[in-house]
Amino acid sequence: MTPWRILQAGGMSLYLKIGSEIASRLKRIEDHVSLLHRRHTGFQHWYLSPIAVDPSFQGRGYARTLMKAMLIRLDKEGLPCYLETQSEKNVAIYQRYGFKVVETGTIPDTQIPHWSMLRERS
Repeated sequence: MTPWRILQAGGMSLYLKIGSEIASRLKRIEDHVSLLHRRHTGFQHWYLSPIAVDPSFQGRGYARTLMKAMLIRLDKEGLPCYLETQSEKNVAIYQRYGFKVVETGTIPDTQIPHWSMLRERS
């Protein structure tokens, strides 16, 4: 996101609430994740942002519906798709949709595991 879009989305308000130390840590995480994204996608592709379902609504097929709609669009366009997850449980879910792990690791200065995944063009 550009700085302007961050401001439009309430970034300044968030920054004031979390403070500069946490904002700095979040920036380092974002920089690392962006580096991984660039490393694995030097070509035209879709980037799938995180899909989340409120725990009280999980298990009802909402994420599956969102994924299937996006994958239909990807297949029509013939483009690969990149995503990341910090949940080992999600790795197996994304693999069922044709994504393959292209890199695993831990986000620097954290204990957060990280998987970079790619779904080749159909």
